[in-house]
Amino acid sequence: MKNSVEPRRVKKLSMPQKIEDLYRIVRSGEATGNIREVTSIENLRETAGVQSQMAVLSGYYEPGDGGGGLFYYDINSNSADNGGTVIKPSSVSGEGRWMRLYDANIVNIKWFGAKGDGAFDNLDVINNVIDYLTAGGTMLVPEGVFYISDTITITKRLNFTGTGGGSYLTINSVFKWPNVKGMVFRQANADNSRIANILFRGTWGADNEADGLTTDCRIIVNNFAAQGWQGNGITIDSSVSGNADSALYTDVALVENRGHGLYLTGGDSNNNQFSNIFTNANGKSNIYDNSFLGNTYINCHTSFAGMISGSQSWVTHNGTYYVSIYPPTHSNIEPGVAVDWQLYWQHFDAVENGEIPQPWNSATVYNCSIAYAMVGATNYSALIGCYSEGGQGGSLLLGYSQSFGGDHGAGFNYPTYAHIGKSDGKLTSGASLQIRDSNDNPTFTEMSVISGLLIARDGSGNIHLKAGSDGLIRLMSSGDTDNPGMYFTGAAFSGTKAGRTSDIPYATPFFSNKGYFLSNADFSRIRQFYGDTAAPVAGEHAKGDFVHNIGDDNTILGWRCTAGGTPGTWQICYINTTAP
Repeated sequence: MKNSVEPRRVKKLSMPQKIEDLYRIVRSGEATGNIREVTSIENLRETAGVQSQMAVLSGYYEPGDGGGGLFYYDINSNSADNGGTVIKPSSVSGEGRWMRLYDANIVNIKWFGAKGDGAFDNLDVINNVIDYLTAGGTMLVPEGVFYISDTITITKRLNFTGTGGGSYLTINSVFKWPNVKGMVFRQANADNSRIANILFRGTWGADNEADGLTTDCRIIVNNFAAQGWQGNGITIDSSVSGNADSALYTDVALVENRGHGLYLTGGDSNNNQFSNIFTNANGKSNIYDNSFLGNTYINCHTSFAGMISGSQSWVTHNGTYYVSIYPPTHSNIEPGVAVDWQLYWQHFDAVENGEIPQPWNSATVYNCSIAYAMVGATNYSALIGCYSEGGQGGSLLLGYSQSFGGDHGAGFNYPTYAHIGKSDGKLTSGASLQIRDSNDNPTFTEMSVISGLLIARDGSGNIHLKAGSDGLIRLMSSGDTDNPGMYFTGAAFSGTKAGRTSDIPYATPFFSNKGYFLSNADFSRIRQFYGDTAAPVAGEHAKGDFVHNIGDDNTILGWRCTAGGTPGTWQICYINTTAP
């Protein structure tokens, strides 16, 4: 017996160069006995050939259905009939096979009998193709809706490429599943697999873990869509196993999935780049990132988060509307009534899509349903030039996450976020925003809800610039928050305390009881000046310090320290004259 021989994988056909030329030759009567035309795979199985005989297959089931191709007969092969690239004639009991000619490791699923009518079950066909391809191989998916009855699991590096054209939700190469998980990529052997130009369409149902695309490894996705899944459109989960760091997702649409549009979790789901991700009307958050260290989002779009039937996120209560914003879920928090309800709900006067949500129920578990949810204490995610439409829950930027530019009609929730806005050029921050030196020390600037703006840091403490509710901006040290050294008026400030009826203008500086110090050019002599109603009775002072009189005695200009000490010796300075 001869060894099994694989189908011949060639880069180019010899003369004639095209299958169409073979059709012409066969049909014109010019063909010799070594070239024949067959109309289906079954027809090919019914035909035994002779060595090197060529067969032109015009279709898998019938002519023109896309499953045709060029075969040659190998009298020495005993390879197993795989229904696509190796066909065993039914009359042959031993050696002799029809072998398909095709480009190396690139297989069209219709060659194995796939049907894109939306009804035929292609599960076995797809698995046969996956088994046949070696690592790095490419599965071509032509135009059509290819129904698959169960989950497809990938454990080697493969490429899935749609050839039907279209983009986003108009992609014409479609895999459709019932209410089960769609395609799952597992661990290192599937690293660097690729998906391009394919739409994964799911079916709503009872299985809330029925996600469209799931991976715990690094894959590359381009021009892809996931629509109609009971779970998430895409799940990147390294919490149990795998490493899904440093992948690339571009031009992706995630729409009308009852879970999140995009969901990330786990210690190795970081440093991925998501560009041009379009999300709309997903039942939970459109993008939910619970990764360890965060990811980068560029030019992404979110709209209508939670606005889909069965989402359990929007409610109506006491004549108005609320959406759940607390990650990941909560229950028995009455919107508009409970203590700190604003941490769990965001209020709306109307619902954008016009549908009336279900009434609030204390027993229902409500899902976080917002535009962008960057959660986790160590999440360093960055939103760059991203867009969120209004009328949905405002984004959360927790941990160290930040947003740069873009248009955020949905706004942001919680005081803990950092956003540099494009429209007004303002830096708005409630999180910790730091500029660190080359040794990774925060020696320069920091912004937080506690410190305001940290101007500088040294061994003895920090200097802060912080706004207060009274309209004053305080310049102070970290250890002396009750007695700032200097104030600026951040808004019109009442002049009553300054002995006047008009307001003190914006940006006017004034000083606390520490006053201010003046020096000569080289700082060799520095003296203190401040205002009070009497000479000091405490504190250390130096000769030359001066206290300006702000009391009611109009004859006294102030008091000058004539001998340093605690409190020192002080001399009254009168208006126009000095007492002996």
